[in-house]
Amino acid sequence: MLDLRQISPKLNKEMKELKRFFEPNAKISRRSMALMTFFQVAVLLTLWQFFAAEIIPKPTDIFKSLGWLISDRNMLGELGSTTILTLKAMFFATSIGMVLSFLAPVAFFKPTVGLVANLRFLTLVGFSVLIRLYTSTGEEYKVVLLIFGMLPYIVTAMSVEVIRIKKEKYNYARTLGYGPWQSLWNVGVRGLMPKVLEVVRQNFAIAWMMITMVESANRENGGIGALLYDQNRFAHNFDPVFAIQLAIFIVGMSVHVLLNYVNTKTFKWAYISKS
Repeated sequence: MLDLRQISPKLNKEMKELKRFFEPNAKISRRSMALMTFFQVAVLLTLWQFFAAEIIPKPTDIFKSLGWLISDRNMLGELGSTTILTLKAMFFATSIGMVLSFLAPVAFFKPTVGLVANLRFLTLVGFSVLIRLYTSTGEEYKVVLLIFGMLPYIVTAMSVEVIRIKKEKYNYARTLGYGPWQSLWNVGVRGLMPKVLEVVRQNFAIAWMMITMVESANRENGGIGALLYDQNRFAHNFDPVFAIQLAIFIVGMSVHVLLNYVNTKTFKWAYISKS
């Protein structure tokens, strides 16, 4: 027979754990959070499968189209080329953006940094033709367009972090015998390296969103954006469109998680207080 005295403490513990899900800033175990996430995704997929509008593909139809795209339309190859292109553009945009951001405390470069940061209010449409004229290949055009699109956001996010560094840290570096540029290197550049990877991780989402639009506008050399555009041209054929969107989401999230893992493992000291 079941012993109610043994069941009751376990039940109370589970009820307390469930209650914490509805409390702000409550500490939830990873196992409980994983179970709750799985439950919510399962409920969403069930509702989607049985109650979605007729024009919206069901999850089963999307997974069927996913297999067809992989076998007949080389979707994995297109995803791979798009990912490499995006990472290449991210490397150049980050390199340029970091140099500009870390020069923000230098008075001579402040107007330039401010100008580049405020370029985020412009649209790329007005410069796309000009960039096309000055690039020789489709891949080069896409990379340059992505760099121009991402650079203002990287400089905006990173220059704020550099400017926020307290003057006391620079003064302390000067007492150790460092000159102005040595202080900037040790306090700014070396001290903010964890923030650099975090900014890259956050801005990858912008690049990943932009690349599909860039590749659909210029379908030279293919890419997942070109494949998405080709499938989106056919009316009432949304199964492959949703399947491609699912693949784009999975790859984007995978890179996002990977960059976070690299950041936490490379700069463990920066996350001690968080853990």
